[in-house]
Amino acid sequence: MVSFKARNTPDLAHLDQRLRHDLSEAKQLISHFEAVHDISTGILPRLCLDDAPEDLVIKSLDLAIITLRRVFLYCYYCGVKASCDEDMNRKCGVIHWRRAKDPAKKINEAGRSFHNRAYMSY
Repeated sequence: MVSFKARNTPDLAHLDQRLRHDLSEAKQLISHFEAVHDISTGILPRLCLDDAPEDLVIKSLDLAIITLRRVFLYCYYCGVKASCDEDMNRKCGVIHWRRAKDPAKKINEAGRSFHNRAYMSY
């Protein structure tokens, strides 16, 4: 039986500014790993620009994180480089959940309101 172990991203990972920063960092990591392994995933041209609408940034970030995880066995949120899929799942879990924003509630500066701690879909 396969166990499904999930982790949550840091509390601030769902904020717009952080999503854009993470996308930029993930692009740089993909570029680095492509150069080191002398391969081309073809994913970089498919990722949106950092100034795109938030929904496109989220989709691009998710795609970049999946590429890092599945192609290069690298977990963006943990910073772990694994030797195989099983090792990755054991160290980092199967997925990292990013909390969704609540448009009806203003997020305080630290992004740590009680509502933001609820589990939301990826």
